[in-house]
Amino acid sequence: MKWFKYIIILIVLFLIPNSVNASCSSAEKARLKKIISNINVSYDYQMVQDNAIFSIKFSNLNPELYFKDPFGNVYRTYDLNNNEIVLNNYTDGKSYTFAFYGIGACAGDNVGNLYVTTPTYNPFYKLGVCENAREFELCQKWVSHSLSRDEFVKKVNEYKDKNEIIDNSQINKKISVIDLTISFIRMYGLYILIGIIVIIIIVKFIRYKKDTFGF
Repeated sequence: MKWFKYIIILIVLFLIPNSVNASCSSAEKARLKKIISNINVSYDYQMVQDNAIFSIKFSNLNPELYFKDPFGNVYRTYDLNNNEIVLNNYTDGKSYTFAFYGIGACAGDNVGNLYVTTPTYNPFYKLGVCENAREFELCQKWVSHSLSRDEFVKKVNEYKDKNEIIDNSQINKKISVIDLTISFIRMYGLYILIGIIVIIIIVKFIRYKKDTFGF
C-alpha cells in the first residue's frame, strides 16, 4: 500500500500550480515596486483635425523591469536609449494602465502598475461666447462635459448673466464730437498752447519790424 500513497503524493504534486515564482519574495517585490515609483511619466499632445492626440513619455526606466501597454505590446527596458521611451497615439479623456513585470528572481511576475489619465479636450472653449468668461470652468481648454454646442452656449450665457458679465463684443460704442474734442485737447493741449504762443511772438516781431523800419 505504500506505493499507492507515493502515487497519490506524486499526483497531488503535479496538480499543484507551478506558476508561483517561489524565489520572488515579498522583499524583492517591494524593492521592484520602489523602482517603479521612481519612474517619471509625462505627456504631450498635438492637435489632429481638432482632436487632441497624446504621446506618453516614460523616463528613468530600469533594466530590471519590462512593461506592457494597455494593448498588450511589450517593451523591454534594457535596450532603451537614456532609459526612456515615448509611446504615441493615445486619445484624450482616457485612463491607461501600464503593467510592469520583473526580470530575474521575479521573472514574469506583475510587480506593479503605472496609471496615466489624459485630460479631456474641450473643443467649445474657443467659441466667442467664452470671450469674457475665461475663468468659467466650461470655458477652459481641458474640461470634461457631455454638452452639445447649443447646451454649452446656454450654460455659459447663464453663468455670464448670473455674474453680470457684459459682453463688450456686442456693444457699439458711440463717441460724441465733444468727447472726441476734449480727449484730443487733453492729449495735445500743451503742444497746441506752445504753437499759439510761438505764432503770437512771430506776428508781434514782424509788426515791430514794420513799425521800426517802415516797411
